[in-house]
Amino acid sequence: MGDDDEDAGTGAGDYVKSLVFGGLDGIITTFAIVATVAGARAHPGLVLLMGAANLVADALSMGIGDYLSERAEDEYVASEQRRELAELRNGKRPEKIRKLKRVYEKAGLTTTDAKKCVDALSTVDDVLVAHTMMARLQLVPPDEWLGEEQDEDEDELLSLAAKKGATTAASFVLFGAMPLLAYYA
Repeated sequence: MGDDDEDAGTGAGDYVKSLVFGGLDGIITTFAIVATVAGARAHPGLVLLMGAANLVADALSMGIGDYLSERAEDEYVASEQRRELAELRNGKRPEKIRKLKRVYEKAGLTTTDAKKCVDALSTVDDVLVAHTMMARLQLVPPDEWLGEEQDEDEDELLSLAAKKGATTAASFVLFGAMPLLAYYA
């Protein structure tokens, strides 16, 4: 199987955190509302009303929160990438190369192999910055460093954060409805 045959995945993994986070919070908070209102011996209609209000309000809150946190994380990573690139171009290349070489040595490469690896990576600034971000800062840079034509423009990147927010909200409603259904079953 050649390099071109390698599958990078379906992209579904981008949404797992949002799905789990929204679903777990939906079940727990809706259960707490239903149990509290039902425990107060309120009319079953009030239990439904309070549970439904919780589903709507918390789903919106969770979805918007996920969207905003994704946008903030994307902006932070992009700013770190710009900072690393500026430092590289403003005289810190030897320091960055030395630090990255040390990271690879700590990971188990011999000094010679680490030097060869970093020497190869350092021939292209964007590649050196991307590997520095991943190895030293534990950040995954945007795909632009790959040098490929990007299908995504800023609106589509915004759309990924929006999709994650929508996934969180939908998951909250889907799983959060379970305690309400159980109450009326």
